[in-house]
Amino acid sequence: MGATRTFHGVVAPYQTSEEDRTSATTQYFGFLDKGGAWYIQRMVITGSTVAWTYARGTNNYPANWIAKALLSYVRFDKVGW
Repeated sequence: MGATRTFHGVVAPYQTSEEDRTSATTQYFGFLDKGGAWYIQRMVITGSTVAWTYARGTNNYPANWIAKALLSYVRFDKVGW
């Protein structure tokens, strides 16, 4: 697991919770705030292109982390902060 990251702006309250780097082409990074709100960042690598997309929720992070491959992901500007 990676080190805790420091964020600014809308993601500032969140801290790194989990990382899943088991695939070379799709990786997931989970983030939580103190109140239980969460987001999961998905990184998809296709050739030399990297796409970052996000899923977000307000509770039940553990179940959503387990089902992360089934969540709907959108670009950062569309995640609905």
